[in-house]
Amino acid sequence: MVVGAPGEASSTTGVDSVPNYSADISGAAYVFDLNATAPPPEIAIEQAGTVIASGGLKVFGLTAVSSTSDLTFIIKNIGIGDLTLTGTPKVAVTGSSNFTVIAQPSSPITGPSGSATFIVRFAPTSTGTKTAAIQIANNDADENPYDINLTGVTTAPAITIQPVGSSIHDGETAGLSVSGRVGVAFNASISAAGTVSFYDASALPFGISLNAQTGVISGIPVEPGTHVIQVWGVNAQGTGEFRAVTFVISSAVGTPAFSGDTVLRAIEGQAFSHLITTAPAATAFAADGLPSGWSFNPLSGLLQATPLLGNHDLEIEAWNAVGSSGKQSFQVRVFADAKELWLDEKSGDQAGDPAVAGWDVDPDFDGLSNLLEFAFGLNPNSGASVQFPPAQRVAGNFVISFTEPAGITGITYGAEWSPDLTPASWLPVLDTGTGTTHTFSIPTVGSLRKFMRLKVTSP
Repeated sequence: MVVGAPGEASSTTGVDSVPNYSADISGAAYVFDLNATAPPPEIAIEQAGTVIASGGLKVFGLTAVSSTSDLTFIIKNIGIGDLTLTGTPKVAVTGSSNFTVIAQPSSPITGPSGSATFIVRFAPTSTGTKTAAIQIANNDADENPYDINLTGVTTAPAITIQPVGSSIHDGETAGLSVSGRVGVAFNASISAAGTVSFYDASALPFGISLNAQTGVISGIPVEPGTHVIQVWGVNAQGTGEFRAVTFVISSAVGTPAFSGDTVLRAIEGQAFSHLITTAPAATAFAADGLPSGWSFNPLSGLLQATPLLGNHDLEIEAWNAVGSSGKQSFQVRVFADAKELWLDEKSGDQAGDPAVAGWDVDPDFDGLSNLLEFAFGLNPNSGASVQFPPAQRVAGNFVISFTEPAGITGITYGAEWSPDLTPASWLPVLDTGTGTTHTFSIPTVGSLRKFMRLKVTSP
């Protein structure tokens, strides 16, 4: 069709009603094509950002029997005109019932940037490689229908080994092990995804067996050792998957043997506690002969009391995890004060010997009686007189200064001085210390000799 525009110069860029008198003959012609068609659409399909050409292939990941795997596809219209999906259904699957479209796309899809999505599910019912194809009928001039081939690989049931108290999962390369002990009931289980017809295992340790229907491995191991066992589950199609599992069977638990001192010492009226220990560690305890007012924890072996004066004989029994037990007699000695407890403890088996356990005797021959050893926190069995508080000369004074050892009670500290060591010449020295620190000092200016001695008394 041609349209004329009289009165317009040939150089005009538009058509209007105003005459142009710059030329004797003027005018312009406009041509329209009444047979033109609409611009075409152009289909493209992507999955996870990758374009899949028509006739291309998409592979699903490994999928276990009776589980599912979904992939989302995007249909894009990169042309100008609308893209219409003309099939029923819009996306059709052929070749295998293991693949289904669980979400169909919308239509039409506008161009040049419109899109629609659809989802394909792979749900295998048996093992092996599965194939199918999807077909999308549309109004693209050169890609109708748009075809994509599908492949899915099915695995046998995924196995999980689940020992009591822990869980070991399919696919782990480290820590795939279970442990037990000789003489102790063992229990673990194999489980698998999907439907399993039966379970099996190779060469289980002696005393342990497998229930093929439930996957439970149980029994009482009879010998220690490390065993690498293949365990597997088999599905209805007769195929399965195995895992190597290490069974570590430890030696039998020994009878608990008591450790530590069997003579326990306490002070009357003061809180007392003692933890009974064994090797190997016991799982339960019992006490016989427990005095009134005492407590004993049968799980931890903790003995507690605020005791009364006197001696008490106890018998403690300890059990291990398999029921074996051991017994031990204990004596609890309760003393009136820390001084008496110390003397009994340091005298040991000779506590009844006055030549060793008396307060005025010196069993280690270091020049210090047991009373002095106690008062200054020394050991009456080691000849440790070098640890006695030293004397020193400070600014014209002769000084002895020390701090009472922790936990010492019932002792009075003092000092005396003498000019000549005669019995009647000893005079008291003032204690100028404070608290548990004692300081005794005498002047030495103008004196040729002076002597000072420490004096310890106990009620």
